[in-house]
Amino acid sequence: MLIKNGVACNVQLIGSDTIKVQRIQAAFRTVLQQQCGNTQVNFYDSTITSNHLSQIRWSLGNGVQATGVTTTTNYTTTNNYTIRMVVTTAEGCTDSITRTIAVPVMPIPQAQIVLDTTGCINQTISFAGTANSLAPITLQQWQFSNGFTSNAASGQIRFATAGTYQAMYIAGTGNGCADTAYANIRIQSVPNVVANSVDVICRGNTVVLQAIGAERYTWSPAIELACDTCATTRATPTISRQYIVSGRMNGSSCIGRDTINITVVQPQQIQVAAFDTICVGQNTRLLASGADAYQWWPLHGLDNATVATPIAQPAITTQYRVIGRDAYSCFSDTGYVTVVVGQQPMIDLGPDKQAASGTKIPLTSSVVNGPIAQWVWGGNATSDLSCTTCAVPTLTVRTNASYTVRATTIYGCVATDTLQVKAFCTDAQVYIPNAFTPDGDGQNDVLMVRGSGIKLVKSFRIFNRWGQVVFERANFQANDVAQAWDGKLKGIPAPTDVYVYTCEVVCDNDTPFSYKGNITIIR
Repeated sequence: MLIKNGVACNVQLIGSDTIKVQRIQAAFRTVLQQQCGNTQVNFYDSTITSNHLSQIRWSLGNGVQATGVTTTTNYTTTNNYTIRMVVTTAEGCTDSITRTIAVPVMPIPQAQIVLDTTGCINQTISFAGTANSLAPITLQQWQFSNGFTSNAASGQIRFATAGTYQAMYIAGTGNGCADTAYANIRIQSVPNVVANSVDVICRGNTVVLQAIGAERYTWSPAIELACDTCATTRATPTISRQYIVSGRMNGSSCIGRDTINITVVQPQQIQVAAFDTICVGQNTRLLASGADAYQWWPLHGLDNATVATPIAQPAITTQYRVIGRDAYSCFSDTGYVTVVVGQQPMIDLGPDKQAASGTKIPLTSSVVNGPIAQWVWGGNATSDLSCTTCAVPTLTVRTNASYTVRATTIYGCVATDTLQVKAFCTDAQVYIPNAFTPDGDGQNDVLMVRGSGIKLVKSFRIFNRWGQVVFERANFQANDVAQAWDGKLKGIPAPTDVYVYTCEVVCDNDTPFSYKGNITIIR
């Protein structure tokens, strides 16, 4: 061996020695123990070395430094952590290892309670639980100190008595980690508010409203009140109202309520049928409405003077006065009804009549105690009358008949009379000319059976001087030009000559007549 220094001096050493080479390879192993909220990791030295280690240093990735053959640390967050291990032998040889390990941590949920911490007896209180968790929440439990339990995330609860109650909420995950939250609820008593009773008042009057059982009050609606925050106030409502009084004690939010219903009687307006007419001896019903109680004057002629619709039968025209009142005698109103009484009319159609069938007769009458407002004619032959509702119908006499008239006055009074009419028939009721001129000049061109009061022409025949029938008709109506002879014989004008006719008729009263005569054709 040659030893040199810095100034060129050299010393040679001659001899022999032993050189030892040591083997060292750093290594470790881990064991994980999971708990809710943290994972404990145990580190164990597994270094391979040919000599004893004098020192082992650990850097655990979470800021923790340690020494020793084994070490332990807790991780509170799931993550990948870098682990460094440095080992040193007794002779001073060193080695190191750096390795990343995955550490899972089972999270603990953070439970919170959301609810009102103050409430009132029998008041509904809503409660809800929330949990801040990295893992799904699989368990939720509620327990209240009044014995109420629930497995829902939220709900409602009521407390029957005052006091302080505890709410406990447990939120848990599927790995069994859970958290518990607590809250206190202070339940206060509800004041027993009692208001006085008011039923009915007349509009315009004032009523006292009073409440007891609390220390502070509010009246609603605050309409037509002298004070809406007083225990005692005055109300002058114009319509029926319901007042609600709310009361609470000082320092409390619990409210008790009571109700006062006030019926306000309004002024009434009576309604009446102001006018009616009757016939003497008849009665009518008086009509009034709009009130609860009635009083009629004068009393005479009334069946009941204290009802809304009495029956009146006055002997003379009378004005009745009615006073209507409400059921509480707050207001009244007056109405008047006049009943006009008409006298009984009389009607006379005169003596019975006789007339030839076909005669037109106006049916007149004389009236006492009119005027007549309505005429109604009847009988067994009203079709022979020109009208049945007029004052003077015209009768066309056809058969024996009876006619009646019913006359009604403006007061409703009725009079009747009957008239007998006898029909007769004469030979003068049929007219057949003794000559005609069928020359086509539009005058006297046909020979026709004319008449009045004739029900039927049974036959009409015309003969020449040799007794031969030159024209014949049967069963037709008089005055029918379609049944007339036009002076032709088989379509050829008949010669100028004297002809003979026969005619059989039935009058409207079913009396038969026969006629004969001569006819001359003039050309």
